[in-house]
Amino acid sequence: MPTPKLNAEIIAAAIEGFESQKRRIDTQLGELRAMLSGGRTEGTTTPEAPTRKRRVSAAARRRMAEGQKKRWAAIKADSKKPESTTTLEPSKPKRKISAAGRRAISEASKRRWALKRAAEAQPAGAKKAATRRQRKGLRQNRRRRQSDRPPRRKLLPSRLTDKHARRFDESRKQGLRRHADAEATTYLESKVRAA
Repeated sequence: MPTPKLNAEIIAAAIEGFESQKRRIDTQLGELRAMLSGGRTEGTTTPEAPTRKRRVSAAARRRMAEGQKKRWAAIKADSKKPESTTTLEPSKPKRKISAAGRRAISEASKRRWALKRAAEAQPAGAKKAATRRQRKGLRQNRRRRQSDRPPRRKLLPSRLTDKHARRFDESRKQGLRRHADAEATTYLESKVRAA
């Protein structure tokens, strides 16, 4: 196998390749050392060519300053316009409670405080009976209010498709059947025991 002749181009290419490998190895070594010490070590990495600072001429700076002043003037003028003119929308009047509403609130709070004072004044046994009566009255009021309303429908989650809705209905029916079967078996068992 003939050996290639080493000319200047091949040697220059080899030097460039080895230098790039050296730079890559140096950066990897620097990263590993940084991991060991917990900080970044700058000494191992090769510095890149410094970037040249951009210079702006005095005329360009003057034009930029004038443009910025114009922009700020426009912003300030826009912010002053709504203040100097009258408001476009009439402000809503402040809501007030009617005299009857204030009276109803006052009476309700007086009733609550009277009940609380009466409960504190009663002995422990009477207090329990009073609270039971109050709870019973609340339950009856709630039932009365609920009977006035139409019955609530069981809502399906909004993301269900028709197929899922049918499955949901079927599972509800199966649950109701199981419940009915359980009640029937308990009824039959009680009849058998009685006989």
